Amino acid sequence: MATLAKPPIIGTALTAWADAFRAIGAMPMVAGIAVVIIIALSLATFLIISPRALLGSPWLPVFTVVSSVVYGALLAPLAIVVHRYVLLGEVADRYPLDPFSTRYVRFAGFAILVRFLWSLPGIVESFAQDEGQDSVVRTVLGLVVFVLFVTTVIVTVRRAILFPAIAIDAPGASWRNARNDTKGSSWRVVLIMFCVAVPPIVVVVLLYYILLPPDFSRPSRLLFSLVQAIMSVASLCAFAAAASHIYRARADTLAQPAE
Repeated sequence: MATLAKPPIIGTALTAWADAFRAIGAMPMVAGIAVVIIIALSLATFLIISPRALLGSPWLPVFTVVSSVVYGALLAPLAIVVHRYVLLGEVADRYPLDPFSTRYVRFAGFAILVRFLWSLPGIVESFAQDEGQDSVVRTVLGLVVFVLFVTTVIVTVRRAILFPAIAIDAPGASWRNARNDTKGSSWRVVLIMFCVAVPPIVVVVLLYYILLPPDFSRPSRLLFSLVQAIMSVASLCAFAAAASHIYRARADTLAQPAE
């Protein structure tokens, strides 16, 4: 394996956000469609069922699986076009939601898997919050949540560059090659993604307390959903751009033809 570069942490995060805004500016229609999708899904969730009502419910895993599939499938095109914009300079003139494309199917499948993995700790934790639960059971469930969280972080971080590899049809885009190319830079990838996540987290938390007072009025909720959708699209673009830059620095076996 060749000597691979180590992308700077702060520099990569800042460049990722700059690329995210450039991608949105270059492809406003694609970004706009993604915003509409997120708003529609958020409102549908509030109208059909309240996520709080599912805490500790046996229907929570079902809701989580369905949510992971829907979000992963519908938002995968946005991430794909950002990866291709950053790595290939390609500008998309449409939202590439193409279930007959091998690229889309592979990318969406991986995105759905990652979303589901990230939701597992929350599912287990919701059952641990049951007031009638035995203290020993709560402790065990708490340990399970911790193990699941750590495992999910390790798995997703070590395979983060598989997303851009699939998006640009890299010849060696595979689960094992992504792990091998990330080896030795896992903590760096974690810190880069953390730095990318800080701005939207701060903004959303502040807006939550500003726009959603105790009465949770409908206009405030709608406005918060709109702002949250815009931030979600910008964040997804930034994460995709960051993964693309890490791929550019670390890709070795991913860029080589599979044996």
